[in-house]
Amino acid sequence: IPKTGQPYTQVTDVRTLVTAFLRRCAECGIHFVQKIKMAIAATGLGTEYVRAPRLMLTGAERAEVEAIIAHGLANRPDLTKYN
Repeated sequence: IPKTGQPYTQVTDVRTLVTAFLRRCAECGIHFVQKIKMAIAATGLGTEYVRAPRLMLTGAERAEVEAIIAHGLANRPDLTKYN
């Protein structure tokens, strides 16, 4: 976690995104890892690919997670004023 006075980093962005995601997700269920991987991929810090036996999300569940991630990215706070 960046300390006070340190420049804004992308790590803070990911934490903000994941926090928003978890708040909107009342029941993460058995696909928690896939959902987190999708959130990390949306920030450009990784990929959403998961190893077997996990499978990537599809269908309505994927669309729901994409909407939550998009909402989190669109509403994340502007932390540049803390540089």
